[in-house]
Amino acid sequence: MSILKDVNLASKIGFLRDCASVFCRLPNRIGRRYFKPDFKFWGYVRRPNQPWSTAQLVMLNEKQKLAPDRAALKFGEDNNYEYKLYGNFSGDKVYEPASNRVYPEFILKDYEVISTNPPPPPPERSRLTDRHWARSADKIKSRGSNVRRTIFAIISSRS
Repeated sequence: MSILKDVNLASKIGFLRDCASVFCRLPNRIGRRYFKPDFKFWGYVRRPNQPWSTAQLVMLNEKQKLAPDRAALKFGEDNNYEYKLYGNFSGDKVYEPASNRVYPEFILKDYEVISTNPPPPPPERSRLTDRHWARSADKIKSRGSNVRRTIFAIISSRS
């Protein structure tokens, strides 16, 4: 009976180890490379299933894994590529001298290419509210009817 328990325990441990390796491979970020000569930031990083408006421009920490373009020795050739990124934010901020700004540091552990020609991110929604758009549409409609009345009046006066 104890042998059976040990076998069940071993199978559970093996199952848990397999599950852990699968979960470790889940991408915890999506990245889009943004290369600009003379700048050292890497690109934009966001969580999966989040809009690009939530993305942050980041500096990569490449101590564990080199950035894709650096690993291939083709600096910047992956501009606008989209990646699954495995890693995490360190919580530190890194100064970038060309832009004179501070960016969050992302520790890169691994990556996979999603697309070499991704569609552009959707445009940001305007800060104007739907109510504002509705009022604007009403103004345009009222102007349109005034224009029609004016044109009708001009045509009528010529007749």
